[in-house]
Amino acid sequence: MPDWVTTYGEKSDPTVFLLHPAGWTRHAWTPHAERLADRYRVVTIDLPGHGIHPDPEFTMERAVADIDSVLDSVGSAVLVGHSLGGYVAIRVAAARPERVDGVLLAGAAYNWNWRSPVGLMLSVVQNLLSYLYDGLSHVPRLARRFEHGPDDETQLPPPHEDTHPYWKGFTSATRDITFRQFWPDLEAYGGPSLIIHGDTELLAKHAGGLAARAKANLRWIDGGHYAPMNNAETFTAEVARFLDEVYAGQTKGAAYDGRNP
Repeated sequence: MPDWVTTYGEKSDPTVFLLHPAGWTRHAWTPHAERLADRYRVVTIDLPGHGIHPDPEFTMERAVADIDSVLDSVGSAVLVGHSLGGYVAIRVAAARPERVDGVLLAGAAYNWNWRSPVGLMLSVVQNLLSYLYDGLSHVPRLARRFEHGPDDETQLPPPHEDTHPYWKGFTSATRDITFRQFWPDLEAYGGPSLIIHGDTELLAKHAGGLAARAKANLRWIDGGHYAPMNNAETFTAEVARFLDEVYAGQTKGAAYDGRNP
């Protein structure tokens, strides 16, 4: 595996990919992966423009190609993605449905359809904000103040890794996904799908809309957009529940119950 991919657990266990949000790295999933590794093989990946990935900017095409390549080496997997990672998961599932056993999306239900008034507004605002964030990246004190990075030190990259700047990955990812449409891709996938959304997150009705359109299950968790990353116990319990449903009878030991491993 490339050095920007980390694996946990046994190769013989069912596999789950954890795909991080914009600006973060594969290490954001460390507490989640450690909780799942006794029953699943967990794969975490630095998306393009993030962590120590060789590409300096995010592109959806490279992200999909990377995950497709790793899938070739592991067989098939459930894809779990938060925010940016969720949109990547949708694209991979649509492109390689035979390799994707299920999709769990967190904070990735926004309708970017620019053909609708709300979608167009969201896309324009996001695109404009990305240039504002680009400006912030050149003022280190302001840049650090507005970063939405991990609260838990275990979710940070180790000091020896020379990672891409937070805002470089965030802004390139924002511009890439703006004006793209993801709802039709999840609808086309047709496999087991679960949408998890924070109950205080903006545009919560989009989660219900996507769930209805893609015939996906919908569950709510306490908190806002970054709740899945900041509350590893709660989110991992939801992930484990979904994995147990997808891989019923294929795993060893008791299901993760939300407590420390």
